[in-house]
Amino acid sequence: MWNDQFKLQKQIDALEKNPDCSFCFTDVNTLENDKITGVHPNLSRTKQKFTGIELANRPGSIAQTCSLLIRRKYLDNIPEWVLKSYTLDWCLQIYLSKFGPAFYLPETTATYRIHDQGIWSKLDPFEGLRLNIKFYNLAKNYFVKKEDIKCIKKRINDSIVQALELANIQSHKKEIKLWLYKKLLNCPQYSISQTIHSIRLIIILELKN
Repeated sequence: MWNDQFKLQKQIDALEKNPDCSFCFTDVNTLENDKITGVHPNLSRTKQKFTGIELANRPGSIAQTCSLLIRRKYLDNIPEWVLKSYTLDWCLQIYLSKFGPAFYLPETTATYRIHDQGIWSKLDPFEGLRLNIKFYNLAKNYFVKKEDIKCIKKRINDSIVQALELANIQSHKKEIKLWLYKKLLNCPQYSISQTIHSIRLIIILELKN
């Protein structure tokens, strides 16, 4: 929901002053259990324009949908890879970035509600990481610069390592096997000690059965 009656006018003014930008986003309050718990993304006020790779190379989207103002002409013919993605809002930002950077207005103009049945809140951590990796793979195909693709590949590998670490902590045999396989396939050079620990855990858990 919006909590600034001048939200749209402020964003229109920002886009008119920055004709190279394709859309504008702002800070939002995060609301949990009817209490304001923070401000997102609450970025540095020294940077206002974000390229596609700067939007994608993060652990999650920095631009909440309720804060967006998008130039109308860029909303025609949105591709299927965006529309059919679980992370549609994040993918949309990457698609829009081909027309120009995003403009960040560091003012809190809306409120984002977090609850148990939210599109992300209802997911278990492993499913959330799987969807993030799916997003990164989509984004990776969208970029052409080698350094950008390298950044996205690192995000994928970091997510795999993070998921495997979580599976190890939980002694979740099925998830350990799944993420260990992904790690050996994508980034076997990452944290050899973690890999050894995962193999030992699988053996221990198999013996218990």
